[in-house]
Amino acid sequence: MSMFSSKTRSSALAGLTTVAMTFGALLPGSSANAAGLAFGAFSAYSNVAAAGEGSVLDLEGDDGAATAALTTALRREFAARGVGGGKEMSALELKLTMGCDDPPAPACMAEGGKTLGLHQMVYGTVVKVGDGFTVNLTLLDVDGVAVQESLSTPLSTDAFASGVIDETAKDLVNQMLGAEPEPEEPIAEPEPVYEEPVYEEPAQDDGGGLVWGRHDAARWKKVGLTTSAVLTVAAVGAGVAMFVITRKDRLVHRELIEAAKASLEDDESSNDVDPYSDQNLCDVANTPLPRKDGMGQGVTNDDVAYVCQKGNVLAKAGLASSVAAGVFGVSTIVFATLLFVHRDKNDGVAAKLRIHQAAVGISPTSDGGAMVGGRWRF
Repeated sequence: MSMFSSKTRSSALAGLTTVAMTFGALLPGSSANAAGLAFGAFSAYSNVAAAGEGSVLDLEGDDGAATAALTTALRREFAARGVGGGKEMSALELKLTMGCDDPPAPACMAEGGKTLGLHQMVYGTVVKVGDGFTVNLTLLDVDGVAVQESLSTPLSTDAFASGVIDETAKDLVNQMLGAEPEPEEPIAEPEPVYEEPVYEEPAQDDGGGLVWGRHDAARWKKVGLTTSAVLTVAAVGAGVAMFVITRKDRLVHRELIEAAKASLEDDESSNDVDPYSDQNLCDVANTPLPRKDGMGQGVTNDDVAYVCQKGNVLAKAGLASSVAAGVFGVSTIVFATLLFVHRDKNDGVAAKLRIHQAAVGISPTSDGGAMVGGRWRF
């Protein structure tokens, strides 16, 4: 439809409206009613909707059946989202009545919406494109004269089938308004459950005095004892080994003598360390001596000093192993005590009570009192 024809129809309808209103005011009651019947089509547009604030206008389209089916489905979906309850009419008729251009300006459509008493209004077209359709929708804020949301999307012919049209409308509404949040399920309060009082025997004493012996001990005690014993043996072995190899005439001492003899056999006399001297060979080897290259202070014999240093390290390692052996030994004794020492379950008053299966209990009665009972096996 051209813009000229649209404006021509709008002008004609506006002129008829003016005539109807003039005659309605001048004629008596019966004549006024006749004039109202003659122009009843316009009165459907000018009456303000008493209920509701939103409406989906009849869509315009090339396929009447598809357009009508989508209009009906959109009205249900928009109404479920709060846009509904208002006056329903054709978008084409509203455009002609208000003299809107094609496509209509939001301001012109908003004026028509105010005439119908609407606050929100949805209108659009369903245009045939190839084997499918293109749906164009506009959600208009009538009060603010502004487009809230607009949508243009292609749809296949299958989307307009009777079993699919509702899902199609829901998808279009979700695209414009966003997906509807899932309703929260109410949390059901648990019903009070009455429980019968259960008689429980008092906790039994584990026994009397402490005794030594095997029993069903906790696993951590067994692991602790095993670990402490292994570490104790290892520390003792390492300490003994360090003590042996650092003694006189043993490995380190023989290495020291050999290094001292080698110092007598080389060409240098300044680094001689006499292995047969009564002096401490390590003190002689570590005597400060200026270096021949002039690079600071050195010692009399580096080789002998190195063997002495190694012997000192091994001696300290032996001492540390001896200390560790003592610590691990004490730990072994503690874990052994925890593992084998336990309370005698066959001694004391508690054991006698267990033998006689003595027990005392109390339970409520139906009249609000209490009943005390006991048990003793002879």
